[in-house]
Amino acid sequence: MVRKTDVTLPGDYPAPLAAQIPGVAVHQAYVDRAIEGVAFYDLLDYCAANQVNISTVGDTGAGKTMAKRAWCAARGWAYVRIPCNGGFDPDTVFGTTEIIDGETIWTPGLLPLAIEHGRALIDFDEVNFAPPKMMAVFHGLLDDHGVLILNGVAGGTKIIPRHPETLISASWNEDYAGTQPLNEATKDRLGGITVDWPYLRSVEESLVGFDFVAVEGAEAEWRTAHALLDVADKLRMAYREGDLITPVSTRKLQRFVENVIDFGYKFAVTNFVNQFHADERPKVREYLNKEQTRILTEFGLEVVATI
Repeated sequence: MVRKTDVTLPGDYPAPLAAQIPGVAVHQAYVDRAIEGVAFYDLLDYCAANQVNISTVGDTGAGKTMAKRAWCAARGWAYVRIPCNGGFDPDTVFGTTEIIDGETIWTPGLLPLAIEHGRALIDFDEVNFAPPKMMAVFHGLLDDHGVLILNGVAGGTKIIPRHPETLISASWNEDYAGTQPLNEATKDRLGGITVDWPYLRSVEESLVGFDFVAVEGAEAEWRTAHALLDVADKLRMAYREGDLITPVSTRKLQRFVENVIDFGYKFAVTNFVNQFHADERPKVREYLNKEQTRILTEFGLEVVATI
């Protein structure tokens, strides 16, 4: 998808909402995936046009949020994240009420701004961290052509119909520590379309690597860190089997590559291993040691004794 160059925001589009539109670089860095032959961008286009809620369910750090932010960047829409874990801030989400010169003034938060003005994807992130009572507040909004009802706004109740150019989404990982099963009523409302979102080797091969210059002056070529991805596959299998409790995200692997380039292989290994629980670190280091020669070779580094 090429970002529309003629995107013009309405004159009354709120500045706080406009600030949530991701930069075009987010779209350019994204590698799209297909779900049963349907590109994810196309699914989001369909859901946005028909006000169908969409959920992504899958591994931590596999790019669920990145994909939605990239689509917003391509479309010129705001990405409004509603954190459903400990990061939830009612003032930021709903707004604040102040008394100024004896008058009650309500300053709307990002959610009511998005619902009223549109051109926004509203993402309930890590939704299965949220207590059922919290999500029940949003049921009216999650219904077809729903409304947001805010009580106690400037001494009364404010009802905001959902703008036709809004897309409501949710993300969660069913196996993440501290989560709870979603209330069935909430799950039904969120799951107009539900997409399984695992780590994909085909996607990571375009993300985990670096531009390699074989000879000085030659054109750089993308080199995938295949050996590192093989290590990640084994660590993820250990995670699924319960031998590890720390997930291996795509971000972790990208940071490993960056650290090798910026600080050297030894630093990259130590930093990567330190992101795991203390009792997991020997196993993680063992997996890396087994692939050390291949990793160093792919980076064009001298093969050394096991670190």
